[in-house]
Amino acid sequence: MSLYKVLITLPDGPIRRSFFTPKVLKKMKEMDHIEFSWNDKNRHWTEEELAEHLYDQDACIFGWGCPKFATETLKRCPNLKVLSVLGGGVKPYIEASLFEETHIIVTNQANQMAKSVAEAVLAYALAALREIPYYDYQLKNGLPWRSDDYYNEGLFYRTMGMIGLGQVGRYVIEFLKPFDMEFIIYDPYINPDTIVGKNIRMGTLEEAIEQSDIVSLHAAHTPETHHMINAEKLSKIKDGALLINTARGGVIDEQALIQELKKKRFKAVLDVYEEEPLPLE
Repeated sequence: MSLYKVLITLPDGPIRRSFFTPKVLKKMKEMDHIEFSWNDKNRHWTEEELAEHLYDQDACIFGWGCPKFATETLKRCPNLKVLSVLGGGVKPYIEASLFEETHIIVTNQANQMAKSVAEAVLAYALAALREIPYYDYQLKNGLPWRSDDYYNEGLFYRTMGMIGLGQVGRYVIEFLKPFDMEFIIYDPYINPDTIVGKNIRMGTLEEAIEQSDIVSLHAAHTPETHHMINAEKLSKIKDGALLINTARGGVIDEQALIQELKKKRFKAVLDVYEEEPLPLE
């Protein structure tokens, strides 16, 4: 019986090691029916290198930095059955024609990534409310750390408005349970009957923004949601509130956000931007 061949495109480094931990590698070694091949370069492959390594593989696991899979290239891989991205989105890597012209299955790791993003929301909220970046900067630069302009606060008994509720949002609620918070959920695409739990209720977009101490964005970026959080919506955020965006940069009108932040009414933590990567200047 021939071995099932799986290609892993990520070069060695922190990202690859974060997914392929010693525990995972141990399990992989026990799969004696699978032959794993790795990117042995200290960089991402070019399109030509990817095509060369992909030719005789049954499956391919890839992630950030991987070149786009050209449909014509994939059609020349007779054994290829599965493409699996170590992330939630596949659009940057796949041409739409793939689904019409091949029988290759495309999968993602949305559930696992959702946990990681939800964990980040918790970290960002605590860091911002506790003013950790400020105190870190002051102490490292030998500056006074007490200031009337900075007062650290906590998460307990806060209200969070969630714009969009998918896997990430559900994990956020789960992770924040110990803080006895209230949640206002705005998501026109979910059945309200599926939202059950203490201190959780559905609301309008305006209610989720205006009545919340923390506004957390989890909506996909579509033509419908582009700049959904515009100047008018930003002006409704409570004084002293916190805005967190771990969704997509285009959901917020960034220029309007910049103008609003100049007023120092509320804080914002951005994990994503309209232009990525950001220019160095």
